Amino acid sequence: MTTAPPPGRLYGKGHSENGKQCHHWSVYGLTCHEYEELRVRARGCCEICGVSEDDTHRRLLLIDHFEGNGSFSVRGLICAKCNSVMACFDGRKPWGANRRWEGKASGYVAVSRLWDAYGRICERLNTDRTNDLLGHMRARVLEHGDDQDRADLEKAEQELAERRARKGGRPKREPAAGD
Repeated sequence: MTTAPPPGRLYGKGHSENGKQCHHWSVYGLTCHEYEELRVRARGCCEICGVSEDDTHRRLLLIDHFEGNGSFSVRGLICAKCNSVMACFDGRKPWGANRRWEGKASGYVAVSRLWDAYGRICERLNTDRTNDLLGHMRARVLEHGDDQDRADLEKAEQELAERRARKGGRPKREPAAGD
């Protein structure tokens, strides 16, 4: 028997339709909020190679996880090709031509561990990791940024406000030239 997902479900890219259980919850135990934190961290791109999720096979990044030594952990969001790289990195399959990505895979794992440590600290401080990080980034841009940086900050703030108003939905897609 599967337990029901916690309250605060979201709908949009990566989330199930109303009334259905989200894949990230049923398989990985990630709440909608935790999944959205991963999406914020990934910025819509594979965390290893940087390919946009819109350029992937299903237009969605995969949840990378590691099962080893009796532990299970979610590391982040990656494309299918980089998922194969991580299978090599984790020792589940031989490297072959993927060996050239070993350094990037190692860096990605280090960032994932840092993200987890930061999350535990924020939990102990009773602060939201995403809001804490965004607040720090805002302060840095305002203190050290130029006019372009501040304009980018303002645009990002608008996009975040619109996204929150849609309860986790994707930003509206700009029509391409000729559409």
